[in-house]
Amino acid sequence: MSQSEAYNDAHRSFLQLIAANRLLTAPKVNAAYEAACSKYGVGSCGGLQQFVMAINASLSPLHLIIKKSVQEDLREDKSCFVLVNTISSDVLKGLSSRSAWEDMLLERIISGIVESEEGCIAEVDAVNMGTGLQGHRVTASESEAAIARMIKSKLIIKHDDMLLLSGLTLSEQQQQLEANFPDICVKCVLCKIITLQGYSCDQCNSRVHRSCGRKLWRKAERLPFCPGCNAVWPRVNSVSASGGE
Repeated sequence: MSQSEAYNDAHRSFLQLIAANRLLTAPKVNAAYEAACSKYGVGSCGGLQQFVMAINASLSPLHLIIKKSVQEDLREDKSCFVLVNTISSDVLKGLSSRSAWEDMLLERIISGIVESEEGCIAEVDAVNMGTGLQGHRVTASESEAAIARMIKSKLIIKHDDMLLLSGLTLSEQQQQLEANFPDICVKCVLCKIITLQGYSCDQCNSRVHRSCGRKLWRKAERLPFCPGCNAVWPRVNSVSASGGE
């Protein structure tokens, strides 16, 4: 293993930051990578990918991994890196500090978001899910507080009073989401990450993130088309088909 790939204080510094946040947008990751390499005098010639691979090798015994993901809100997509557990969600429940009813509420919110036509639900509807849990007496204020903690933990995101799944949850629960919602939780054909806000092809059911589509169409110098079957997408405005990168 070369000097640039060897696990060192630069990796530890970077890991501390992403462990504290669980999710960092790509610009913040790049800035943290460059800052860590500069601070500890480590050359960055190996690149971010090898840098993260070295960290993941050390995290493997802990059932943790840093992965690339996509944070989707109502208007755009943002590339991000997330620190996810690789053990099953059932095991994670036992390790969580959340109460049983909070786990139930999170499951209902996730299901509600996934099954909604827009890939999001109103926060007020999520609060009502909490007060309506059978076998648990949950007040509206308790439900609101639990949802606020989920947002703070980056399990879900809030945009214009609507709740969406975070890039962290989409990555950490990817296998479970694909198993429970095979017709809805479909990976983007370009980046292989689940998209709920992206475009869907009427011809072949392929899905693509808004940001992934924009990159493809710009590179191909073509109007929006399906990357799966090449069908033209006249309904998609190439200008509005944007997203943070």
